[in-house]
Amino acid sequence: MRSRIRTSTHAMALPRGANDGAMHARLLRACVVVACVFPATAFAQTAVAPFPSKPIRVVVGFSPGSNSDSLARPMAQRLSETVGQTVL
Repeated sequence: MRSRIRTSTHAMALPRGANDGAMHARLLRACVVVACVFPATAFAQTAVAPFPSKPIRVVVGFSPGSNSDSLARPMAQRLSETVGQTVL
């Protein structure tokens, strides 16, 4: 007489621990918080003042009339036209 070995046709399920319910609750709570906060941060960007709100100051570390100064002045003028903000 042959003995039959019973095998399960489905994958073995991991045993549920005592903290599984608490872990799922924390995960659900975190997802709800992210879902509520994310849209609020997207709309918060519209209230920000346009950058830059003050004039831009270019500091040249050499004396007036030097090669660095003669390059910085046209660069500041072009930057002012591009950004639309005063460049000093």
